[in-house]
Amino acid sequence: VIYNKETNTKTEVVDMTTTANLTNRPLLQKKNKVNGEVLATRQVFNPTKKGSLSGKTIIVNAGHGYSQAGTDVGTEGRGNVEDEWLVNYDNAMRLKDRLCARGAKVIFIQGHVNIITREIRKAENKADMFISVHVNSSPNKEVMDRSQIYVNSRKTKINKESYKLANIMEKKFDSWIPKNEKISDADKYIKTDTIKDNRGREKYIKTQDYAEVKEAGYIVLKRAENHQNIPSVLWEVAFMNSKKGRERMSSPTIMNSYSDIMAQSVEEYFKA
Repeated sequence: VIYNKETNTKTEVVDMTTTANLTNRPLLQKKNKVNGEVLATRQVFNPTKKGSLSGKTIIVNAGHGYSQAGTDVGTEGRGNVEDEWLVNYDNAMRLKDRLCARGAKVIFIQGHVNIITREIRKAENKADMFISVHVNSSPNKEVMDRSQIYVNSRKTKINKESYKLANIMEKKFDSWIPKNEKISDADKYIKTDTIKDNRGREKYIKTQDYAEVKEAGYIVLKRAENHQNIPSVLWEVAFMNSKKGRERMSSPTIMNSYSDIMAQSVEEYFKA
């Protein structure tokens, strides 16, 4: 514990290596406190190459993490998949690597949602885009696994840009997954859309989708849009309580490909 008399602050660094398997997750090995308040795990990663995202700064938030009370693990792991906060960290790091390789600066942040909402407000985290990385769960035991990209349900000036980004991501997943994963009929997600014919009459069409854009009132999306005025999405990679979802999450090859899709989507958004 370090006490600074001039600023009246007490800084404490807690070694967390004994509380979880954090051997390959160096940013999670220490929990930082200032005057007893837990800080977000935060690290800035500079571009590794010049590329299409040069000059852009992107916040990548790995969902869940340390809280005042201990560790907010999110959805608990099952079927050889670790707890959500660790899966989120790994996928956020994959995404970070791909964004930096395209020229972006990435601000990585992780922690309990209350900590992250405070972190987003800080001037030092000014960015051009916000992406929160999660994995999903559902009380429905028959849930059909898929990726979901959430946007803020409250309409803001920047909300249409968040939708634009999310729709690009959805289309890329819908194109990639059936070509590269073994999808049985039972795994296919059928979406019903309403369209109007040439006489203005409504009719329903069914499409097979493997990802979907949804709205939700997630506080991190609200804060990013309201305080930073940047396109913001929350990415649910797959469903933890789906056998297919756990298979996906336990495959580094598939998770690497998913991060490629996300990075390509960011690239396409800024090109448009």
